[in-house]
Amino acid sequence: CTHCGSVTTPLWRRGPDDELLCNACGLYQKLHQKPRPKAFATQANSAKRSQNGAAAQAAASGVPPSCHNCSATSTPMWRKDAQGNLCCNACSLY
Repeated sequence: CTHCGSVTTPLWRRGPDDELLCNACGLYQKLHQKPRPKAFATQANSAKRSQNGAAAQAAASGVPPSCHNCSATSTPMWRKDAQGNLCCNACSLY
């Protein structure tokens, strides 16, 4: 990744200037219209992150993740809505 230096990612993306970005940096850029903060990139490179990053962070704090919309606690993938609320895959895709 030209932004964070990652060499592994589930999906490579292109930035606004056609630079190669990892999935995390590419999605952040697309959602926020600005580069991903370097603090996020440093944390991602120094610690192995799970596929459900936001859900894993909530679970690590002792609070089980739940969907902001439907209160589901189990989903194949956690996502965030436009306001940054944690949502289950179904609600996010709807």
